[in-house]
Amino acid sequence: MPLPGASLDEDRVCDLEVQRRAQVKREPGRPKILVCIPVGNKTEPRIFKQPDQGRGGCLDPSCPCSLHGKELAADWRNPGMVPFEWALNHMQLIIPLGTTVAYLAIKNQYSGPARDQMTRRALELDPEYIFYWDDDVLLDPHTFYKMHNMLERHPDVGLLTGVVCTREDPTEPMIYQESGAGAWWDFSIDPNHPPEDIFSAGGGCLMVRTEAVKKMTPPYWQDCLGGTEQPGAEGRSVWGHDVYFISKLRRESGMRTCVMGSVLCGHFDMEKQKEYTLPKDSPPYRKLGRQAPPEKAKNPVWGIQECAEWSPEFVRGEVQANGGERKLFFVPKRLVKSPMRIRRAMLESFEGARVVSVDDHWLAVGEGVRNGGNHSEPGDPSRPD
Repeated sequence: MPLPGASLDEDRVCDLEVQRRAQVKREPGRPKILVCIPVGNKTEPRIFKQPDQGRGGCLDPSCPCSLHGKELAADWRNPGMVPFEWALNHMQLIIPLGTTVAYLAIKNQYSGPARDQMTRRALELDPEYIFYWDDDVLLDPHTFYKMHNMLERHPDVGLLTGVVCTREDPTEPMIYQESGAGAWWDFSIDPNHPPEDIFSAGGGCLMVRTEAVKKMTPPYWQDCLGGTEQPGAEGRSVWGHDVYFISKLRRESGMRTCVMGSVLCGHFDMEKQKEYTLPKDSPPYRKLGRQAPPEKAKNPVWGIQECAEWSPEFVRGEVQANGGERKLFFVPKRLVKSPMRIRRAMLESFEGARVVSVDDHWLAVGEGVRNGGNHSEPGDPSRPD
């Protein structure tokens, strides 16, 4: 059943459109996060031989490939088939509080055209965020929660990517700091680290602010050749649709495109039945291990002072005058008739106060004032009741 949307173009209805309600009761309608999943063949060597819309098999008359004139399907993978591991992974995802989520999927098309078609449909549904998720990427269970939280706190960020590695031995992260410089390894995987700016990334785990996509001109996703700095320019640099989309979003929306290194994903190869993840001996893990543990708070030195008078007001004034440092106060016997009055007055007027020695009238005062030193309140030494 198609999701509701204004000015619905029937040609842009996806193979699968499903709404998932939040865990609290809410009326169905505009989802906050819309998940777009391209499901199907990914035969990369032939992506540049496909027509713009990429429907069906290869339609290039000059191409002798085995898929010419046939529906697009790999020999080892039926149309719409996803790894069992991916299905189980979806069951573990934690949804942000009170957030409605909906899903779009297009089967048996190349990723670029499928993503572009789903993006156009997503703009009709107008979610707050669009999440692009490849059907072979295994997510951290907190992916939605972490990325949504980060985007809510950083309104200048238009796109966040998790870390997805290549399905190669040895593997490397598909995170790029600059055009043509290869994989970038120096990002942080500390969950408390702010988002780090990047040039581009793979498209398997992206959360995008819809506001940023609205500022872009179509096509949104496109495999093409271009210059080293931008697609469409004269040159022979290969621009995959994910690099094209991310760099175009940053250029046309003016928002930041960033990596959230703590969102570490698995990249599952169904043919090899193997999951590829960020190596544990890689720079991000070593970088995290080198971070110094927080210093233990050192016990400050106690200051010592003789009281000119015994009242809590005097003690409080001396503590505040010295930046709130801890002090030991000596109260001479000549100032009071009863040591218990000193004990009661001080203990009930200060948080963390303690009498070191009643006989010698030593008083240790920590931080904070109880009752504000207001002796009209209960507990005042002048009112033992």
